[in-house]
Amino acid sequence: MGAGLVTQVTRLILLLILARLLLPAEFGLASIVLAFAVWVQPFADLGLGVALIQAPRLTELDRSTVFWTSLPLGIAWTLLGIAFSWPLASLYGQPSLQPLFAAFSISFLLASLTSVPNALLIRAMDFRALEIRVIAGTLVGASLALALAFSGFGAWAIVGGEIADRTVALVAIWVQSRWRPRLTFSRRKLREQFSFAGRLFGAYLLLEFAQTLQSLMVGRFLGPTALGRLTVSQTLVYLPFNRIAGPIREVMFPAFSRMQDEPARITSALNRINQALAAITFPALAGLAVLAPEFTALVLGSNWAGTDQVIRVLAIAGMALAFQRVNFSVLSARGYTRMILWVGVAAIVSTAVVILVAYPYGLVVTLGVITVQILVLQTVIMSVTARALEARLRDLALPLARIAAATAVMAASVILVAEALREVGVGNLGIVLAGIVVGATVFLVLLTRLEPELIRELRAFVRHARGRQDAREQGPRGTSGGLVPERPAPR
Repeated sequence: MGAGLVTQVTRLILLLILARLLLPAEFGLASIVLAFAVWVQPFADLGLGVALIQAPRLTELDRSTVFWTSLPLGIAWTLLGIAFSWPLASLYGQPSLQPLFAAFSISFLLASLTSVPNALLIRAMDFRALEIRVIAGTLVGASLALALAFSGFGAWAIVGGEIADRTVALVAIWVQSRWRPRLTFSRRKLREQFSFAGRLFGAYLLLEFAQTLQSLMVGRFLGPTALGRLTVSQTLVYLPFNRIAGPIREVMFPAFSRMQDEPARITSALNRINQALAAITFPALAGLAVLAPEFTALVLGSNWAGTDQVIRVLAIAGMALAFQRVNFSVLSARGYTRMILWVGVAAIVSTAVVILVAYPYGLVVTLGVITVQILVLQTVIMSVTARALEARLRDLALPLARIAAATAVMAASVILVAEALREVGVGNLGIVLAGIVVGATVFLVLLTRLEPELIRELRAFVRHARGRQDAREQGPRGTSGGLVPERPAPR
């Protein structure tokens, strides 16, 4: 979470500066390229890195087999990406896309080289080492992006910063990891690993393609300017909460894998995690939706007029998407990869149909219909998760009800305050600050009354985290330090 805070603040500052230096059309060009970024890690190792995390036992032959499989895959996808850059530029009628995408294709090779050490550090729950490389990559990538933007390189600022981020992360993770590959390989081990990883790779590929398809279709049918508005809005709305959900998912996947034969224990942990996520995301996104006009004018400026409506719609969708990563961690740990595969198919088909039907009505209407699709799909995912845990949907949904009620009351209070301040002519900054103060106060008071146990858990978590930090500074621990007590792997 600490690393997530550093990277999020850095990326937010970078976004605000780039929004002043670049035009929406330049953001749109870079967004077409970065729409493929979600494919990089799944294609780099075909999901074999996740198989290393989930496996009850691991040998050196397992590790080296995955590495020597991932490396040629990374080289092949890089060369294929370079070849694909010309037809992509022709499809969009944007010649400048070709060198942008060709340069970005090196990301596949970089990701293939990080796959195994990254998986081993996650399996060992050595998140200190993992997040050092995230922070280093973010800071260097942001510095290069700013230098390119101030020098007038346009879309190259965003793409160049992304490549620098991945390069520095690669160097950092190999410095942090003690493992080195050996010249050993087993086809039998690869078949065993791919029996799990294959379906999971297909599932995540479909889910990520649904997100990429949304960006590509918006850019194709509504133009680079609309895509630029969508990309900036998604960064402002989704990225902060992905920075929260991402570390939780990384911690809980190996933890759930250790508990994979104890569904009741996983259900209890999942509900506690979902409540903590809801207590953060629900009020923040609801407040952002209410204050979107002032927030957009204050943060983005006049070049981005009309983006406030996009932010409002995405904020509603974000409340549902906050739980997706953790639910998928449960399904992966329990071996329900086929379920994730079917969810991916549904996501692609429904996304394509929704955009084809709604795009003639403009970006905001299109995103509104997509939000309805997301709410339905996330309900299905939660139902599938409940089934995997031998529970019912209401067992996962009811723990969120009181937090949702507190959020609704908070949103109503912020609406009243914002409207009153608008009528008397208070400026954008005053309205945003007043909304934050009123919203946070109302929500915390209600949450303390409605969910006192959650407040006690969060306080205990903070005390525990401080105690772990103090112990780390005093010297080595005598225990594994994981969130879940180490138990013997099932035979």
